[in-house]
This record gives sequence, structure tokens and C-alpha cells, in this order.
Amino acid sequence: MYNFKRNNLKILFLAMLLAIMCSLLCLTGCFSPNQSSTTVEKNEKETKSEPVQNLDEAKAAYIKYLKEHNYSEGQDARYNLIYIDDNDIPEIYVTGPSLADPNLTLLTCYNNTVTGLNVYGGNLANYSTIYYQERKGKFCTHGGRSGYNAHNIYTLEKGNINLEHEGDYLEINGKAVKDSYWKYDGENVSMSEYHQKVESDFDFTQSKYPYSKAWNDSTGAAGEKAVYYTFSELIDYLSK
Repeated sequence: MYNFKRNNLKILFLAMLLAIMCSLLCLTGCFSPNQSSTTVEKNEKETKSEPVQNLDEAKAAYIKYLKEHNYSEGQDARYNLIYIDDNDIPEIYVTGPSLADPNLTLLTCYNNTVTGLNVYGGNLANYSTIYYQERKGKFCTHGGRSGYNAHNIYTLEKGNINLEHEGDYLEINGKAVKDSYWKYDGENVSMSEYHQKVESDFDFTQSKYPYSKAWNDSTGAAGEKAVYYTFSELIDYLSK
């Protein structure tokens, strides 16, 4: 009889202990972070895409920028559409008829914000050239006057234009010679080193330039016949 009661007490004790443990587990589950919810939030952050670039909105942003910065028909500028970064919104290359023209500019639009870069040169058919790797986000300008010449290599990503490398040199009597001044990324270099560095940092053979004949071009880049717009023609195109 004593053993029977003792066994019953053991069973009752074990049952109570099991009930307490179950209660503690339930409470822990209620107050712990929701793992499923956390996972969903994490996945949403990971899969959050870049803002969709709307062509019509970008065109409107270009029109607003051009007008706010006093571009007009009377400036005799030419406008060319090229594709440098990896979206379907073109960049606008603006060039004028003279070396002193202040409108020599590259415009790009990202997320309806227009960024402009003043590019050294002048009448691009004769004095300066822009080379660009289409839809790869990289371009190089090359131009000069009065014996001074420069290469500037840029990247373009999400509306940001970044100068990656810059070089400059002097021509003597209209020719580039070994004994001339050669500098690349702030360091004095030889003529051969200069060209090696430029061609290493920018692949001209995979590039285009928007002219039927580029200035002093021997790079192997592909010439592309330019379609130039006047200011009114450009506004008409952007308004469609």
C-alpha cells in the first residue's frame, strides 16, 4: 500500500514537471522574435530592386534641366544622343562650333536627376573626341589645343560621373615626341609608358565615337555617324 502511494506521487510529480516545462516552452515561443516574419523582411530587403528608370520621366527631366541652364536655339550648339551606362535612357552630348564654347557638356539622367560634366575640347570633329564603351559605363575624352593634349577616363554609374584616370602631354611643332612633357595620374612618365597606361585603362578597340571621322584617331575605335539635333529638334524629340 505504501509503495502504491509512493508510485502515484512519483507519477503526479513527473506530470506536474512535464506541464511546467511545456508552459515554459510555450511562453518562450510567444515572446521570442518571429523567425518567419524576420526571414520575410530580410528577403524583401535582399530582393529590393533598383528604381525603375522611366524614359518619359527622364525626357521631362532633361527638358527641365536644359531650360533651367539656359540652353537655347541661338547658341548654335549641336546635340547628340549616345548610350554609355546600361539602361535605355540616352546621355546627351552637347558640343558647339568653337573651342571657347562653354556648352561642351555630357548630360546623364538617373532617377529623374540630371548630372552634367563639362568636357574639355571644342569642335569635336576637329579638336576633341569622346570615346565610349556602349552600355558599359565607361568613356574617355581626348582633345587639346596649342600643343596641350589630355586624356581623361571616366566611369558612369547610377548618375555618378567619376574621373578614374587623367593624363596630359605637350606636342612640339604639332607632333608628340619622346622629349616632350608626359604625365599620367600625376606622375611624369615616358611617351611609351603614357600610351601603355592609357590603353591599359581604356580599351579603345571596344569603343565608339559619335563622328564619321574622329580627330587624330588611330585607336581602332569604331566610328559611328552622328545624328545631331538642333536645340528645337532635341526638345521636339524629348517631348514625344
